[in-house]
Amino acid sequence: MLPHVIKLSSYTGNPPPVMGNVTLPCKYADKSVSTCFYVVNSKAPALLSLQTSIDLGLIKLTYAIDKCHSLNKQTVLTEYDDIFNGIGLFPGTCSLHLKPDAVPVVCPPRRVPVALQDRLKKELKSMENKQIIKKVTEPTEWVNALICVEKTDNWEVACVLRPQGTK
Repeated sequence: MLPHVIKLSSYTGNPPPVMGNVTLPCKYADKSVSTCFYVVNSKAPALLSLQTSIDLGLIKLTYAIDKCHSLNKQTVLTEYDDIFNGIGLFPGTCSLHLKPDAVPVVCPPRRVPVALQDRLKKELKSMENKQIIKKVTEPTEWVNALICVEKTDNWEVACVLRPQGTK
């Protein structure tokens, strides 16, 4: 084994304890390559690098570029304006399937700062008029808390609401 020269990181971002490395021949179908394996103190299975996987023909990377221009926010918004217009309605209806043992949860409401209350009411009314949300006036088994998020250039309401037609 040779001393290791590369820093590895695990999926959690922590460096695994590297014991050393070894170069071994690898063969798949009719292709053969020599590749460097790093020996770590772990019970995880051996992994092949992206480059070794490509060299052995296990995977193939495909790149498709049809236009040679730099992408920026304005270019994307102009070129794909049909995607960014409207409220994002999908045709048809959807069904929510819950686990049979799902237990309804009622989250208590969060406090809304006084400075945001008028803007919140205005935004909720706007979302209701656009049929993004539906006002619920009767008791329900499932209740999620509404969260106001204020951003620097504009403000939005992030909320989780009961889908229409469910109880």
